Amino acid sequence: MKQRYLHATSLLSLLLILILSGCGGENAASTTAKGTLIISNEALSAVNAANGSQLWSFSEEPERGFSTPFVVSANRFYWNSTKNGISNSTLAALDLTNGKKIWSTSLPKGSSILDVQATSTMVYVHGYSVLSAFDATSGVVKWSMNDVGFGLRGNGIGEFIISGNTIYTVVSKAITALDATTGSRLWQFTPPSLQKDVTSISLSPDGKTLVIAYYIDPFSGNALYAVHTDSHQEAWHLDPSVTKSGSTSRSMSLYWFRITPDNHVPLSASLDSGPQYRYLSLSDGSMAWSLPLSNQDLPFARGGVLIDNGTLYTISGESQKNISATTLSNQQQAWKVPSSSSYEHLYLNNGILLAWSDSNSNPKIVRGR
Repeated sequence: MKQRYLHATSLLSLLLILILSGCGGENAASTTAKGTLIISNEALSAVNAANGSQLWSFSEEPERGFSTPFVVSANRFYWNSTKNGISNSTLAALDLTNGKKIWSTSLPKGSSILDVQATSTMVYVHGYSVLSAFDATSGVVKWSMNDVGFGLRGNGIGEFIISGNTIYTVVSKAITALDATTGSRLWQFTPPSLQKDVTSISLSPDGKTLVIAYYIDPFSGNALYAVHTDSHQEAWHLDPSVTKSGSTSRSMSLYWFRITPDNHVPLSASLDSGPQYRYLSLSDGSMAWSLPLSNQDLPFARGGVLIDNGTLYTISGESQKNISATTLSNQQQAWKVPSSSSYEHLYLNNGILLAWSDSNSNPKIVRGR
């Protein structure tokens, strides 16, 4: 796993413009949250979205700056504070209504910030094998949990999910539900005969079903399990020996999977019969449809897959240079845009599709709808 930095000033600015423009606020002081937040490696400023006048600006102390990961929640901006361009595992918080720094806190020596998520009351930071919870107002550590994460086969992205007052993650290789306030373990799930690494998890929009991908071995690939979050029991599973809807996979290497608002599980995988998109029912794992793929159309798995409003957006092709859209209802490719650059991530806001790379200073904007 690697730390995810975005060093390009233009990219950071564009990302936060997309994220923050149009955020709500009720009182006069929160006009800032309705404006546009612009960030560079060294400075943060807010401008009025209507007339472009500057509302406030904030600069880190000398030799310090901003880096991803960052998150915005409840009119606060939380970021990974760097020194001389290098992360030293310091989490900081800023009030977006006035541009004032609220607090900063150092993580234990040797930690590294891989992911930050926040609610209105708590901030959660995942480092290498440690998940920590901080009070959003004071920055005080409320609890921490060791041996958290997907291990060597995980990608360091989204290794925990917050749903209400529950956090779903992996603790000691077992899927675990934690109390988000106290960090106490609520329940754990491990398949009866599958002591393997978890590679990714996804939670249904209603919070009732957790889908988990396990790595079996290089020959068999992956297994996919669905678990009811209320009973903590298995709903269904797919592995290389399971037949669903007349289709058997003796080898299934998952590239990615998601859960859609209409309770389906789209995925792409390399199977004995070749690469495919598959569209599964979340209720029982049965296959609604499958679509053969060429090797050139295989989506880039880490961050190059996004589903919105019934459309699948992907980064694919040699060196991740193609950006395409597939309509899920009819399994047809809506459009495909080639690029001269390689990209790793997709972000969609108000019909604007943004593709970018951690190492590329020129994000590509594609109008997806």
